[in-house]
Amino acid sequence: MKTKTGKRIVHIFGCLLLTALCAAAVWFIFSNSLKVAAASSSQSQAVTEGVQGAIGSIAPSSPAANATGEDFARLHAFVRKCAHFLEFALLGALLMWTCRAYTPLKRFWFAPLGIAFLVGVFDEYIQNFSPGRGTAFSDVLIDTAGAAAGMLFALLCLLVARLIAAKRRKKRGAPSGA
Repeated sequence: MKTKTGKRIVHIFGCLLLTALCAAAVWFIFSNSLKVAAASSSQSQAVTEGVQGAIGSIAPSSPAANATGEDFARLHAFVRKCAHFLEFALLGALLMWTCRAYTPLKRFWFAPLGIAFLVGVFDEYIQNFSPGRGTAFSDVLIDTAGAAAGMLFALLCLLVARLIAAKRRKKRGAPSGA
């Protein structure tokens, strides 16, 4: 499939797939924000207990593994903030790869971060409509930092892919600009 038409079809499919993955990530983020406070807290508490169990299997005498009461509440809050960071890191990486698939990266490098910031702002806004939930500007900052980390990861992956491709071209004796 080295024909121009074949490459074009693969490129279009890749663009559509990345766009769909971005939409799915945004849907996941918004669906979590639309949960009522009790459901959201219950879900993150289950994750916190899982994290606590994992820590307990690695370091059974660790304070995090045995946290109860106020210590567990702090661990729970930390896990919630990490979840914000990680879901937006995924979104940031997907947005960066999608942006790169559609256009030269040099022109629109800021677009994925701007989109992720707007998703974070809207994410906090829609929480106002979920009973027992509220907004926190600190979450928007955590979301944006997560998106930036995801974008850096995506850029690193793109750089590694470019270096591998250049090495393969050099090995085959093709010109490096080909």
